[in-house]
This record gives sequence, structure tokens and C-alpha cells, in this order.
Amino acid sequence: MLVAGCNDNRAGSEKIEEPASYIVVLAYGSLIQQPVNPTNNIRLAISGSWLPFPITLPVSLTRLSSQNRPTERATRVIDSLFGTHVSPWYAASKFSTLLEAMENLAGREGAPRINNSYKLDNIFYMRKLGKNEALEPNEQTIPDAEGFVMKAAGQVRQKLPDETLSDLAHWAKKNGSKAIVWASFPPNRSSDEIKARLKQKPDTLKNTKAYINNLPPEMKRTPFELEILEMPGP
Repeated sequence: MLVAGCNDNRAGSEKIEEPASYIVVLAYGSLIQQPVNPTNNIRLAISGSWLPFPITLPVSLTRLSSQNRPTERATRVIDSLFGTHVSPWYAASKFSTLLEAMENLAGREGAPRINNSYKLDNIFYMRKLGKNEALEPNEQTIPDAEGFVMKAAGQVRQKLPDETLSDLAHWAKKNGSKAIVWASFPPNRSSDEIKARLKQKPDTLKNTKAYINNLPPEMKRTPFELEILEMPGP
């Protein structure tokens, strides 16, 4: 079992004490029930268990993943246009640096590896800016955010609302977290386009239903997901 960003391949099963100022990983899809990537065998390394998060994120099944492959399915992504606010889950990363935590999450998400590092295009974060520390070129400030900054979003639909970002920053400060990381793949379809695709491709519908049913039972299903589960077919 490999753990990206860690020298010990068994680190995913070891108990590591949570640092005093820790990094939080947010999850709102398959990451919770499937912490190991079945293709590259990379495990998301977390300390303790997943817990419901008190702040909601706008998510929707508006990304068609593994297009034109047997595993093609619609998957959850952050979508400020079509998303329904759902409470994600969170856990503490076993890594103490932001880069290591991002690399580990990127490995679990199957990001390509270039020059011994994973591409971090779809891994986002918010972090506490150090005293007298300047913003990185790819960072932006957040209104009313307790000195936290975030990685700038690629697409408009990937960007969390300012109010949500502010709430995340206040939660991080209150709970002693120095950073929050999450995966945010760009939406590539509208809701109507996803429905049309599912009607045309029975295997994609079957895979999408399995994806929805594999979400934690305690996690809210969106109206769009419930509609898909009622669609006739496999």
C-alpha cells in the first residue's frame, strides 16, 4: 500500500498523533468510502475517523468522469452554478506540511506524476498566512477570513462562495487548523447534459447509480442524485 508524500509505505495503517496545528482534508464524494485509489494503490493518509463537517459546500453530479471508458460515470464536484449545498466530511491529514497533504490527496485522486511530484491543478486549499508573509502568485485573499488566504480557483464554477470561504476560515481558526485542503475537479457538463448522457448510455447510468449508492448513508443526497436514482434502467 502506497501513501503519497510519505517514505513509509505502511504509513496508512500507523497511528500518528495529530499535530497541534493540523491540516484538515474535506471530502464530499467517493473519497470517504474509498480512501485507496484502485489504479495506483495510493491511500489518503488521515489521522482518526471522518466526521461530518458543519459548513456546507455546493456540489453536483456535473462532471463526466472516465469518458468513453467502461467506468464512465457522473461524479460529484464543487459547482457554484448547479450545486446543492451539502455538508462534507472532514478528517485530519497525517502530514504536517501543506504540500505533503496536497500531494497525498492528489495521489489518491489519480493526478499525473511529473518530475517526482503530482500535478496539483485540481487540489485546492486555504491556509493561515504567516506573519509578514506575502501571498504566493496563485493565491488570493478572502473577505473577512481571519488572515487566511486560498488558492485561486480555475473555473468560476469551481470557486466556493465568499461567505463559505469566510465560514471555513473562522472554523479553522476556532478549531486550531492551519490549513484546509480539498479536491475540486472542474465541472464539464450541465445537469441537463448529464441526464441526456445517462439516458443514452445504460452502463454510464448503472455506474452513476453505484457511485451515488456508495456515498456514506448519512450524507445527504441532492435532489439531482435522487432523480437519477429513479431513472429507469440498470
